[in-house]
Amino acid sequence: MLSAPTPAGNITAGLGGFLVLFFLAVSCWFLFRSMNTRLRRMRYESGDLTSKHKQENADGRGDAGEV
Repeated sequence: MLSAPTPAGNITAGLGGFLVLFFLAVSCWFLFRSMNTRLRRMRYESGDLTSKHKQENADGRGDAGEV
């Protein structure tokens, strides 16, 4: 027994499609938040290293010219 063909306008993704899309959106939100946190931490740490390196060079303790 074949069912009657559905009109093209009534085909939707349904609940399954919504749940998959919702899961992907929430996953991306957590991933972007984690990436942003790590980039901030890396930027902060590199700023500390840069300022420490500049201070050592100003004090004459830098590694430039040392053997």
